[in-house]
Amino acid sequence: MKNKISKRGLALLLPILLAASGYCLQLIFKGACPDNVKSYTLTQIRLPASIGRAVVPVRPQISEQEYTRLVSYLDFLDSLKGSEHTKPSYDSIVKANPGLLDSLMLTHRMYLLQPQGNQ
Repeated sequence: MKNKISKRGLALLLPILLAASGYCLQLIFKGACPDNVKSYTLTQIRLPASIGRAVVPVRPQISEQEYTRLVSYLDFLDSLKGSEHTKPSYDSIVKANPGLLDSLMLTHRMYLLQPQGNQ
């Protein structure tokens, strides 16, 4: 088999191959021998302070003022629902805020169930 690359081509190709292989070796050694930078650190596992103690959930308190605002808003929605002219407004409010009525009723029940001394 005959070599199709001339001596001049080999003379040009040899420095390019040497430079590329030298660069590859530099990358390999640089990756194998990193600088004094730690990639990770080992730390002791710390337990949260709440382990071993009973966690008492904090119940949100609804003030009388908030409850009054809630009841007035529910009355407003009921007044919108009652008339044929205002029914589209009621429907648009309910459609734009899915879950609004459920949240209002849940808040109403939470107020009624909370201890009376904390209001």
